[in-house]
This record gives sequence, C-alpha cells and structure tokens, in this order.
Amino acid sequence: MTARRTSRPHLEPALLGRLTQGTVFNCASAFRYPGRNVLGITITARCDVAQAKYRLLNYVPAVPLSDWFLVDGLEHLVEQETAAIRGMMNGQLKNAGLSPSLLMSVSVPDIIAKNLSSQDRKLESIKQKLLECHESLSRIALLDKNPSELFDWFRENRPSRIEETIKKLFEHKLSGYYFFERLKSENALEGYVCLLREVTSLSKDVVEGLIKGLSKNQWEEIIRAGVAQNLDFSNEEFACPISQIGSPYVEHLMQSFSNLFIRIGVSDADADDIETIVSKIAYNDGVNS
Repeated sequence: MTARRTSRPHLEPALLGRLTQGTVFNCASAFRYPGRNVLGITITARCDVAQAKYRLLNYVPAVPLSDWFLVDGLEHLVEQETAAIRGMMNGQLKNAGLSPSLLMSVSVPDIIAKNLSSQDRKLESIKQKLLECHESLSRIALLDKNPSELFDWFRENRPSRIEETIKKLFEHKLSGYYFFERLKSENALEGYVCLLREVTSLSKDVVEGLIKGLSKNQWEEIIRAGVAQNLDFSNEEFACPISQIGSPYVEHLMQSFSNLFIRIGVSDADADDIETIVSKIAYNDGVNS
C-alpha cells in the first residue's frame, strides 16, 4: 500500500481565542483585490503576540491563485509576453538589415510600407512574422481593460506561459510573492499567493475581537467609531482564525519575507580584476610573481 503523501504546508486547526505568527484568518483585505476572498497570515513575532507586546498586529494578505492571475499575475504574463514579442520583432528587423530602434518611433505597418515593400520571398516571411507580432501586441492592448478576457487569451494562445508562471510560484522564484498550495485545510487544494510587499496592520482592539470571532455587525460598529481598518466583509459575515501554518513552513515564509526587504546591493566586480585573477589561477600567468 502506497504511503499517503504529506500535504504542504502542514496546517493545524485554529482555535478561537488563540493567535500567533502564521495564523490564517478570513476577511482580510488587499489593496488591489477589493471584494475578493482574501485571507490574512499574521507575521508579528510569536513572542510579541504571546506577551501582548504589540500595538499593531501585522499580516500579509493571501489571495486565491485564480484571482491573482487576473491582477498581479496577469501583469506578469503581459510583461513576459510583451518582452518575448518585442524580442522576436527585433530579430526580424535585424534579419531584414534594419535597426530595431525603428520600433521606438515608427509603427510596424509603416516600417513594412517604407522598408519592406519588395516581393523578395525572405522579406515576405519577415513581413508576415512582424505583422503577427504586431497583431498579438494590439490584441493584448485591446483586452487590457478586461482582465478575464485577456487571461482567456493567454489560456487559448499561451497556456505554456501560464504553466511556467505557476511553476515559478511553486518554486518561490517570483520576487514579492509566496505560494501556498492550501491554507484553509489540508484537504483543500486551492492555491494561494501571499503578497509579501503588502504588509497590513490591525489595531490591538480589532485583533482581540478577531481572535474571538468578529461579526459584520460588530465591524460596522467599529467603522462608525472611526477605528475601521484593513478588513473586508464584502463576502463573509464572520471573521475569525481558520487555520495555523505549522513548522517549518511559517519559518520559511518569514525567511522569504525578510530576504525581500534586507537585500543589499553592491557594485559588480571589476572585469579587469576578474581577468587578472583568472589568468593567475587558471593559466599560471605570473602566479608566483
């Protein structure tokens, strides 16, 4: 009998009245995802929460993968696709003996009319490929204001690019995002993307209500009192902890979060210095001098 594969991440049941680092709760908010079913993952240090040494509790929002692909993910797809298309166009112009810089000031139809009017078979092939690229860019621009239709275009025409993006999320290779296969229960394989750059906070008073369970009516009273902040009851009537991310996954999330903000940039090594050291060590050029 095949052993059951362990689900990732390890999730523990959340308890009303208990909250710590890695607690997942519903009715969270994310700036670019209003009205969506956003979850929150607490990132305030365990010791601070345990000893109530916090004025604000910080969390990062996590959005369903399907929603992410209509906002941030869609922007990533468009960026990748646009770069690939422009790279192909540059290559075709070079094949025709033209400078790719033409694209900065001249439209593709004008380039073809003014520079590729010959009936040469090679030029005909180049013209056709340039027009296909131009049509793809025009289609993307036309659909830009309708995320659902634009994503459908990628599904129909570039499914491999969507697959590549999902695999990058699984491997944590997209900066600013952290992917969880599940967050509500070990049996629900939904896919959630944590927005690591969008750190959000809740006041201690709101957190104390959230821990016990916060109703939409209670939240509206908080709003009327002028203390409202960073929760969204658009789709649900009750906010509370729903799960707890276990070790080592919560630590890995915090490591990714920390690395995002503590990176230090230094200048690249001097090419001449590298060449000198390579010559001495690899080719014994003056190594004893």
